[in-house]
Amino acid sequence: MAKKKKETCQYCGKQFVYLSRHKCKIKERLEGSEEDKTQVERRIERIEERKKETHRNLKKDEKMILNLINREKDLFFEDLLRISGKNKHDLERILDVLYLQSKIKIQRELLDSSWTKHINSIEDYSSEIHLKGAKINNLTKVSVTHT
Repeated sequence: MAKKKKETCQYCGKQFVYLSRHKCKIKERLEGSEEDKTQVERRIERIEERKKETHRNLKKDEKMILNLINREKDLFFEDLLRISGKNKHDLERILDVLYLQSKIKIQRELLDSSWTKHINSIEDYSSEIHLKGAKINNLTKVSVTHT
């Protein structure tokens, strides 16, 4: 009985009788494992995480920043940073959450030859709006004339 010819792995250079059974570590490193997520899948996961942020209640720090913005009505990022005493990274994260929940409005503006965020409060008029119900009688006919 003749021996089967050995095949050489193109990644590691070793020879194997059954190359199809070989699980090359170098191949996994170069091509990535099959369990790696595609760029689209990772993007979808990030979008889902952001959506979760929009439907949750505000945390203590986020409420404090929102109260500062509502009190001042109109301010720049640097002013809010100074007033709040937060570090820049935490304040950016809080502003992202407030913006996603449509609590504030953020615009980028050029100020003193550098870009900054212009933050405005969004007035909540929901407590001042009163709706009244009205009954509609479908039995009465209304004639419509075209001219």
